[in-house]
Amino acid sequence: MTSLLVKNAGKVIAIEKDKSLIASLQKQKSPNLTILNKDFLYIDLSQFVESQKFKLVGNLPYSLSSRILFKALAEKTNLSECHFLLQKEVAERLCARPGSKKYAPVSILFYNFFLIKINFTIAPGSFQPPPQVYSSFISLIKRESPIFVLKDERHFKSFLNTAFGQRRKKLSNNLKALNFPQIQIEQALKITEIDGTLRPEQVTLEQFVKLFNQLQ
Repeated sequence: MTSLLVKNAGKVIAIEKDKSLIASLQKQKSPNLTILNKDFLYIDLSQFVESQKFKLVGNLPYSLSSRILFKALAEKTNLSECHFLLQKEVAERLCARPGSKKYAPVSILFYNFFLIKINFTIAPGSFQPPPQVYSSFISLIKRESPIFVLKDERHFKSFLNTAFGQRRKKLSNNLKALNFPQIQIEQALKITEIDGTLRPEQVTLEQFVKLFNQLQ
């Protein structure tokens, strides 16, 4: 993957945590390749991309894919695109829309900022050794502007996690964990015209944003 990127991209920064793989990367001697033996989760990308637009490409470790995705979301200011190979289940969760059992906070957060597409799916036999799951190659293209501007993204994420706390419960029941007085929750649902008997998977991005703003 790195060798193909080096041939086709203006500048490539290869971030690899595993020291045993650095030697093979260093064999690709090219003036447009920078190799960093670092952990992507703890690197400050602004040190290397400055104010330039950049793209993220990677075959993500499946055990860390969610953490890497949220790291990418946090670095989205100058990020223009992501192209990742992910576990199929994670890719489907990213693309899920209201009404789907796969619909989750991650679906909402990424949909607000990115156009998301599953390009193709890869069977386990394409890898050596083969994993026990199917994989999907996914593209995330950042929108020119988010669907909704969130004043406090960190608390909105926490709010969504609480709203989805128990998927089988009604939204109004899950919201009790926010520690607001019950009457305040009921008033917020009434003002935003959201049916509190809905399950969280049935609530749209727009409804969640309205409810979050009302409770704030």
